[in-house]
Amino acid sequence: MENKIKIVTPEGVNIHFEIAGIGSRFVALFLDTLIQTGLFVIILFSFVGAGMTLEDTFDNVLSWYTAVLILIAFIVYIGYFIFFEMIMRGRTPGKAALKLRTIKNNGQPVSFVASVLRNLFRFADVFPGLYAVGIIVMFVSEDCKRVGDYVAGTIVVKEYASRVPMPMIDDLKTKEQRVNTYPLSSEEYHLLKEFLSRKDQLTPHKRAELSQQLCARFFEKFYIPVEERMDQEKFLHMLVEMNRE
Repeated sequence: MENKIKIVTPEGVNIHFEIAGIGSRFVALFLDTLIQTGLFVIILFSFVGAGMTLEDTFDNVLSWYTAVLILIAFIVYIGYFIFFEMIMRGRTPGKAALKLRTIKNNGQPVSFVASVLRNLFRFADVFPGLYAVGIIVMFVSEDCKRVGDYVAGTIVVKEYASRVPMPMIDDLKTKEQRVNTYPLSSEEYHLLKEFLSRKDQLTPHKRAELSQQLCARFFEKFYIPVEERMDQEKFLHMLVEMNRE
């Protein structure tokens, strides 16, 4: 059964997300762990190539070799997630493969501080081994959150890809050659035309409020991901042009 959540953004827009379950999250984690393991092996062999031996590491547990390896392991284990969540807007390679994304509780992209917190608390989730605490917490959590998610105020959701990449206004010249992937009913079409024809007569506050309400309705209707959403009035103009008779 799908577990959905409604998030009201700071701008007052209602967005519905499907929460990622334990299964998909752990498959994503497994893929990320494979990549991390590969990175660590490459780094280890680089040290060996530079003259380090296993005897150097294990004969003296306080050696600088051991300290460096521990530091590298920490960076690969924690830094990997933080790095990719920042450059991929809440995703890691594993999450991207499973179409998952980490966002803040209010629907905004995950911040650097939130990413650091949620990933540092992986040590709590993994205790005493095999993510035991994390699995238990996720089972009892209504939103399938692990400890790190509670601390950082984040949630992992499934992504819906838009039906086609968001077309820009300049591409409307060739709209006759393209299937209309954002069809409007006659009522919706005339509603948008009425708004766009009278928007200059409205106060800036009322104009922005109506534009926001209309966009929220159609962003949700067409499952358009947050990162693909363009300027609100430009989007409304695009819908009218694509549905012009």
